Amino acid sequence: MLSLVAKRGILSQSLIVFQQRNNLRILLLPCNFILRLSHICMENPKNLIIVIFGASGDLTSRKLIPAIFSLKIQKLMPEKYAIIGVGRTIISNEDFRKKMSDAIISFSEEKVTDNNLTTSFAENLYYFPLDSSSVEGFLELKSYLSELNLRLETGGNYIFYMATPPSLYEVIAVNLSKAGLNDQENGFRRLIIEKPFGYDLESGLKLNKKLHELISEDQIYRIDHYLGKETVQNLLVMRFANGMFEPLWNRNYIHRIEITSAESIGVEQRAGIMTLPVRSGIWFRTICFKWLDLRQWNLLHH
Repeated sequence: MLSLVAKRGILSQSLIVFQQRNNLRILLLPCNFILRLSHICMENPKNLIIVIFGASGDLTSRKLIPAIFSLKIQKLMPEKYAIIGVGRTIISNEDFRKKMSDAIISFSEEKVTDNNLTTSFAENLYYFPLDSSSVEGFLELKSYLSELNLRLETGGNYIFYMATPPSLYEVIAVNLSKAGLNDQENGFRRLIIEKPFGYDLESGLKLNKKLHELISEDQIYRIDHYLGKETVQNLLVMRFANGMFEPLWNRNYIHRIEITSAESIGVEQRAGIMTLPVRSGIWFRTICFKWLDLRQWNLLHH
């Protein structure tokens, strides 16, 4: 019996196969390495506006805003920028800033000893209530972005981050296109899509095809922050680079695998994202691909 313990979920490896087949490039690196590398390689980042869809959710408060705050502390943010949180929940700018400031204090890796730092950072945070299925709402968002862009002089550079359930990826991308927010005539436009990129290979291909109908490949960034963690990378090395394990670690010699996904928090408000197909599918495909082999995956999948 082989028991493996992971702190968080692991994205389906079948997604990586799909991306390799389509010549899509993914760089999986630990966050601390990326931050060190950015000190060397990044020079004068362009002024921009970051729009986070799903801003009232768990990912934004626990991960995204604290991470952007860290970039600000390390002087890796541009001189002029704004972060707009978008969500269905109706709250004011002040309430959103308060919530994100509290999240930074609770979850940021930076030791916040000066409250003026969080106060200054929060001044660049805004909130825009929006129903993602409403085209009219996206037109209003476009006007809001234009006004903020002129006032802050951010050069028309927008990054759209989808911190939403996967079912909304295509909906948001289509409505961004209908509102003309994917047009790069005046400034760059980028679309960042959180994991999972589809529930399986078929849905991933379908989503990818739809995105390519709306925007170009160089505008799309696919994010999987868990495959970049050292724990997962260590498992890959142990599985494929170990001369003792490599010939034995397959379906012929392993009776069963037990994986414990241990978390220090409950589902809380994440039930819409942590659905059974996503969670069970991720674990199932990870087991079959990473710890057995592709033939076993094909047998079980069909």
